[in-house]
Amino acid sequence: MKFSKRTYFFMAIALVAAAAGLIGFSAGENRGESLQKPGAENRDSSKFLEGPWGRIRFWNSMLEMPREMIALENPPAPATQWFFGFKTLPEVVQTLRDCGLGEDFAGKLAATAQAWPDGGFVLDPADFLITQIPPSARARIYAVLGKWPQNPTIAASGRFEKIGLHDWLDESELSPATDDLVRRLIYRKGGVEFFTDYDLVMRKLSDKREKTEFLRTMSRQNCVMGCLVVRPGDDLDRLAEYWGRGGRERDVRTLLECARLSDARHEISLRALMPDFVRDRMYRYRHEADPPAVNCHYSTMNFFTAYPDNCFTSLATCAQTIDRDYHMVTDGSRQFGDIVLLMSGEREVVHTCNIVAGNLVFTKNGNSQGQPWIIADLGELLDYFSADQPVTTHIARRNSPVAGM
Repeated sequence: MKFSKRTYFFMAIALVAAAAGLIGFSAGENRGESLQKPGAENRDSSKFLEGPWGRIRFWNSMLEMPREMIALENPPAPATQWFFGFKTLPEVVQTLRDCGLGEDFAGKLAATAQAWPDGGFVLDPADFLITQIPPSARARIYAVLGKWPQNPTIAASGRFEKIGLHDWLDESELSPATDDLVRRLIYRKGGVEFFTDYDLVMRKLSDKREKTEFLRTMSRQNCVMGCLVVRPGDDLDRLAEYWGRGGRERDVRTLLECARLSDARHEISLRALMPDFVRDRMYRYRHEADPPAVNCHYSTMNFFTAYPDNCFTSLATCAQTIDRDYHMVTDGSRQFGDIVLLMSGEREVVHTCNIVAGNLVFTKNGNSQGQPWIIADLGELLDYFSADQPVTTHIARRNSPVAGM
């Protein structure tokens, strides 16, 4: 199947917000905190990945926003409202029934309906009713509400995935009551857990510390950490060629030789092997030195740059650059720094990221400051971005070797 490269970036970008507008960010240190999962001190959950890049030892973790970055808004969280763009109220009631609510439950919600001036209806569901909705019905209702832009918090839903046997609420500092409330409001779509009702929880919390811990917990982001294992028989020239793209072979080979001669573990962190742009951003959040419109495309196109080019905040520039300097890879190969395009249909690019090794990618999942730069598993990203629509993976590679920058 052939694609027109010129159309890749002229599309609606799917961006995931951090917390429905409830999080403000302050300047200062913004390295995320990696959370050790329960029981990690008693077992090594490392996995290994081998290929042209050598042997990588990696493990799953979570990145959590520093408390210093979370600033609570003074106004109380507004009451929840649901907009349904139907012509008649019976259509609203029938939709609630079809989503899995009983007759009495649907009637209670519909009793709060008010006609919208431009058409449609607005419901004012009470908090106690929202908390009683079963997860399966919640998933269906919020999927319907997400069709209309008058429900912006639906688009800002948090998305979370489990790490092994543990989930994203483990090891949090939430009170038991808040933990229970959050768990009752979680719903699933495919292999991803969603959470939408930030406003509701914030209304229930009066303690500032508890509010901060709630927002911090909800900021968690799955990530991968790892290192390259340098073995005695490894071909260092071949490894330097793979990891040193962009004119960095000499520096990378020095690192490889240092690891080989080490009297401890012969390992190099993946972060140390990255180009300057990536190394400076891995496992951290956007700060004031970064341009405001920092999204996945800006990060992808700057992968090999020593000094980031802010022109890549423009989607048109990204499209022109890919059209001019890249080609689609059809032989199944993957090289360090290749661009991964997650596409919905033939024209809509939902997300871009860069190959690190095998299925490991460098990514920033949205332009929110609450979305850090991380290394992630491409399979998890596919689940993450396929929750709303099916996406397919395509690889783009520069037409000529990356020059030193």
